[in-house]
Amino acid sequence: MADDLDPFFAAAGHRPPPDFARRVAALARESRQAPAPRPLTLWRFVALAASALCGALFAGEFAVFAFIAAVAQ
Repeated sequence: MADDLDPFFAAAGHRPPPDFARRVAALARESRQAPAPRPLTLWRFVALAASALCGALFAGEFAVFAFIAAVAQ
């Protein structure tokens, strides 16, 4: 199916420059990779578990009060 936008995307303004692949490859060789993230230590795991527990308690509290409000009606 022919689309009205096909000639627009085939225009020269939408084609990459001739040396685009070479420049990207050169930049990839020059750039350094980001360091790996630090492993999960015991204190980080404790903080993560505590925040998850607080979130679960909040969700449970919301459900209980929603149930109480619905029953009270």
